[in-house]
Formats: sequence, C-alpha cells, structure tokens
Amino acid sequence: VLWLLDIRHIGLAADRQAFAWLRERQLPSLPILTKCDKLSKSAVREQRKLFARCFKTERTPLTYSIQENAARERFWEEYARFYQAVATSARRV
Repeated sequence: VLWLLDIRHIGLAADRQAFAWLRERQLPSLPILTKCDKLSKSAVREQRKLFARCFKTERTPLTYSIQENAARERFWEEYARFYQAVATSARRV
C-alpha cells in the first residue's frame, strides 16, 4: 500500500485510522509525505520525526514534492526496494 500523508498535517484522525487499519490487516505500506515543497528543509526533518513519534514506527517515510524532479527518482528507487521486499516476503509464505 502506498500510504500518502500531507506533511503539513501529521497525525490527523483519518491518518491514524488508516494506520490502524493497515496494521490490523498486516498490510505492508510505504508511507509518503507529500507537499514537501510547502515547508523548509528543517521543517521537513521535524515533520519526519513527528511522523515516527505519532505512528511509533522506525520506518522512515519517503518525502515527495511534485515540483522536485529528484523526488520522483527517489520515489521510484524506494518503491522498487519496497516492492522487492514485499514480493520476497510473499514468496516465503
């Protein structure tokens, strides 16, 4: 599951519900914090830390901005790693 969250609003009730739903069903998810172009680099770092605290996870969310070409490349690289990990674990079951 590609789990999209607005980086400016970490911890919304809907996001907490989505997280609980994903966990209950043991669905692997790739969290993606969108709209990163709306914040400074230091604010992005702080929001990533807030994500980890709010969702009590060590998984580092991917940051994404539609205005940043490098973000697309990072997304596809991370998605390929995520997909490979999910596919590998599915074969073991």
